Amino acid sequence: MRNVGERLTFIKPMEPELVEQPPIGGEWTHEVKFDGYRTQLIKDADGIRLYTKTGIDWTAKYRPLAEEAASLDAESFIIEAETIVTNEAGLKVQCHAGKASWKWQSATSAREPSASLASVP
Repeated sequence: MRNVGERLTFIKPMEPELVEQPPIGGEWTHEVKFDGYRTQLIKDADGIRLYTKTGIDWTAKYRPLAEEAASLDAESFIIEAETIVTNEAGLKVQCHAGKASWKWQSATSAREPSASLASVP
């Protein structure tokens, strides 16, 4: 258990596993893979940080998404999500990793997030 106000740190995400058939039962959650970038959003007293699945800080590249995440009504959280870039029609556009000049139509891919809460104090 962490102390209140302690800086939250990146948690290595669980890796998906390819199987022939998805498991069944109430304890399983399935989500669609949109071929985006796995992103971990961290909010704590130090602010918002966004990381790639390998722990690289991409807060500057994801600035609009960071601004949206900052408005979420929580003091602290760690959310793992899939980030995609869409065009005006809401369709996913191909982007190359590391490209800082993405045209962000909006940072509201968090509108209907498919995210796993890893830590909510």
